[in-house]
This record gives sequence, C-alpha cells and structure tokens, in this order.
Amino acid sequence: MVRKSSFVGILLLCFAVGVFVGRFSSSSESQPRPIQEASPAFETSTSDSLDNDVQERLSETLNLSFRIISAMLHQDIDYLQAISDPSVQIDAENNVFFFSDYGENGYEHPFSHTFDYDHVEYRGHQFEENTVLVFLGVYNASYVFEFVEGKSQYGNYLFKSLVTN
Repeated sequence: MVRKSSFVGILLLCFAVGVFVGRFSSSSESQPRPIQEASPAFETSTSDSLDNDVQERLSETLNLSFRIISAMLHQDIDYLQAISDPSVQIDAENNVFFFSDYGENGYEHPFSHTFDYDHVEYRGHQFEENTVLVFLGVYNASYVFEFVEGKSQYGNYLFKSLVTN
C-alpha cells in the first residue's frame, strides 16, 4: 500500500510540475511571433558555398558512387565498363578492378561483396580541375571514389578509381 501511495504521489507531483512549467513558459502574447527573414549575408554565403554547378557535380558523382556499389554487389560488369574511364580494366571472372594510372604497376581492387546501406555516411567531397573525389563510410570502413570528367551514356563523369581501407 505504501508503494501505491508513493507512486500516486510521484504522478501528482509530475503533473503539477508539468502544469506549472506549461503556464510559466507561455507568454502573454496570444499571437505567434512572425518568422524572421534570413539576412542577406547568410543567403549570399549559402549560395556562394554551393552553387548550381557544384550541386550538379556532387549529385551526379554521389549517385554514381552508389550505382557502382550496387553494380559490384550484383556483378553488373556491363554497367561498370560503361561508366569506367579507359584506364580502368575489369576482370569479370575474378570480380576485380585494375586501376592502371596509379604508380608504376597500378593496383587491383576486388569488388565489394557486402555493403550496409543502413549505416552509410557521406563524409565529404573534393573538387579539383576535372576530378571529383567522393568520400563515404560505413562504420570504420572508408570508400573513396574518384571520378574524372568524361562522357558516357550515363552522364558527364567516368569512374577512375576506388580506394577502401
């Protein structure tokens, strides 16, 4: 019986505090305050930081990154070849990329066989003259996709390399 009365007392106390806080926080003004417009400095800095060209480049390369992941998972060699730079070779039998433009001998990178889309995070991008790097991560794994300007039937960028840890 003591527990029940303590529980009821705690409930009444919480209710009283909630009513008090609700009355205390409401102002005497019955009309909502107008929304303040953004300052011109904020609008300028936002539009300058990500203009339409940059947004389009980022959107296309970010989408290509996810399509490459999907193509690796589904072993869609035709798609991977269609969006790859001529310096990228694909070993379809072993599911391996060969990126020949790096170092003396280039390097191989196996296809990813799993990818946790529920925990993927966008970690950034980097623009250079005709190159875009897209940085993604899943838990402690990093994926760096490199794209170069070039036409394919799928867009204005070609897949140049992939580095993971």
